[in-house]
Amino acid sequence: MDIIDYIQKQYPSKDLDFHPDDNLDNWKLFTTIHMVSRRFYHYVQQHYHQYHQQSSQKKSTTSIPKQQLFCALNKLDKMLISFGKTYAITDKQPTMIDCHLMPRLHQIRVLLKQFDNDDDDIPDCFYGIWKYLSITYEWYIFCQWCPSDQEIQIHWMMKSEYSRVKPREYRLKMIELIRSKPTYSFQDFPNVKDTKL
Repeated sequence: MDIIDYIQKQYPSKDLDFHPDDNLDNWKLFTTIHMVSRRFYHYVQQHYHQYHQQSSQKKSTTSIPKQQLFCALNKLDKMLISFGKTYAITDKQPTMIDCHLMPRLHQIRVLLKQFDNDDDDIPDCFYGIWKYLSITYEWYIFCQWCPSDQEIQIHWMMKSEYSRVKPREYRLKMIELIRSKPTYSFQDFPNVKDTKL
C-alpha cells in the first residue's frame, strides 16, 4: 500500500488502475499472474506440509508443485518478453498490476532460496522475469518498503499449517527468524547497491 500511495502522489494525473478487460493481452497477463500466484501458494503449502511426512515421501511431494510453479513462471516470462515494456504493460509508469507482480516475484525468489538451502533461485533462462526484476530492484521505493527475507518467511509460515502440524518446530523456527539479522535478497542482485533501510 505504501508503494501504491507513492505512485498516486508521484503521478497524480495518471491512471494507476489495471483494467484486464481493456484488451486481450491485458487479460492474458492478468490470468497468467493469477496462475503464478496460485502455483506459488500451492508450492509453499506443500513445502510446509512435508514436515509431517516420511522422508521418502518428501522429495516427490514437493518436486511436482515446484515444476508447476516453474511452468507458470515460464509462461509469464514469455509474455513479458513479447510485451517488451519497461513495466508489465507500459513504459511510462508502474500500474496496480506491477504493485502485485513485483513483490510476488521477489517473494518467490526468497522462498525458493530458503527451501533449497540457498542453492536455488528463479532460473537464469527466464530472461524476461530477470529483466523485470532488475527494474524492480532499481526502483528506490520498492527497496525502501520491501520487507526483509525473514519477514517474508514469517508471513508464509503463518499462512501454512506448519504451526498445527509441528508446533514446537514452528516456534523454534519462528524464534530463529525473529532473532536473526535482517537480510534483503534484492541486495544480491548485481545492479543493486547496498541500500540501508
